[in-house]
Amino acid sequence: MSKMPEEMLGCKVTFIGHSGFFVEWEDCCFLFDYFTGVLPEPMDKPLLVFASHSHEDHFNPEIFQYGARWKNVHYILSDDISTDGVPGQQGKVSFLGPDGTLTLEPGVEISTLKSTDLGVAFFVRHLGKTLYHAGDLHWWLWHECTDEENSEMTGLFQTELDKCPGVTVDLAFLPLDPRQMSYAWMGMDAYLRKWDIKRVLPMHFGPVFAIIRKMKKRAVSEGYADKILSLERAGQEYHL
Repeated sequence: MSKMPEEMLGCKVTFIGHSGFFVEWEDCCFLFDYFTGVLPEPMDKPLLVFASHSHEDHFNPEIFQYGARWKNVHYILSDDISTDGVPGQQGKVSFLGPDGTLTLEPGVEISTLKSTDLGVAFFVRHLGKTLYHAGDLHWWLWHECTDEENSEMTGLFQTELDKCPGVTVDLAFLPLDPRQMSYAWMGMDAYLRKWDIKRVLPMHFGPVFAIIRKMKKRAVSEGYADKILSLERAGQEYHL
């Protein structure tokens, strides 16, 4: 278990795996983009379950079986996810597209951006703090793509970041994908330079935990490396 010395966020965050995180507040819990891994036992608090898009590494229908074990659960799903197999509980499932907004109890404000791949990214505001889960909203540059394709991707990514000038994010879950090779660091760098982000938990790196250490050691990250929290295993917790 790791603790941070700076201003407390007021929650416990557990890395479940890939892009999946569990966030426990004093009055509720969030589950983001569950794919695989060990989930906490149900608690006597409301649970909000987020799925940023329908790709299997971000949306696993097992979330409905897990949520059914909680007394109070609400699913917030990207609108590209099919309604087939989604529980039809009135008021317990909400679909959001890009640039959508939603307010839920207990005092949770949600808004979205458009992913550069599929689905949405989530801003989630609670108890005066802002969390951001990028989903697949990332600067997806690939060496095998043409210059034109990478240029189009650059425009799409910058357009979404520019929608939120001066935004403050207390904790951001951001992709850091080793498959991009020398491009892997660029998306996280852009986020940290464009927005006021206080802490980052990397995601979408598969089993390659070493890429986080490499990112923190890059010369380009010298000014913000201490904002990037290290991860070494699934199940790792941060009290923030």
